[in-house]
Amino acid sequence: MMSFELPTGAAVSRGGRALLQILLIAAGIAFAMPCHHRASAGEPAKAASDAEVEPSFDLPPIIVQVSQNGRAHQKTMVFKAALVFDETDRERINDSMRMAKTLLPKIMDSVITGVQGHHFDAESKPEDVNKLILDRSVAVLQPYGVVVKYLRMESLGRH
Repeated sequence: MMSFELPTGAAVSRGGRALLQILLIAAGIAFAMPCHHRASAGEPAKAASDAEVEPSFDLPPIIVQVSQNGRAHQKTMVFKAALVFDETDRERINDSMRMAKTLLPKIMDSVITGVQGHHFDAESKPEDVNKLILDRSVAVLQPYGVVVKYLRMESLGRH
């Protein structure tokens, strides 16, 4: 006849402690692995998100030719600008970028009209033309969540 004996209190206590220690170690390893994986996977993502805090792209050069009192001599000014988007969602940024590229011809027309309307000539200060281009560009693009970040003069020459 087979008999089953229940372990005494001391044996249960030793076995329970050993099992508890094994379970705690296993739980600690199981918890540490995903946390380590998430931390290491999150670091490049955090760096990438920090780099994308201010999404922007460069505009093609804005070239303005200013005549000198109707003469054949002209001063050519080349400006470079960058756009910054007010959006944070990638899809909305892409929409804003497409809209900005569509509006670039309008910006160029606005710049040329503004230069002619303000009667700039070959002696005009680049800062004045700078301000005009910025003002016109912002007026055209701002309703679409796009602003001009900076404008710098690339080159200045006489033709």
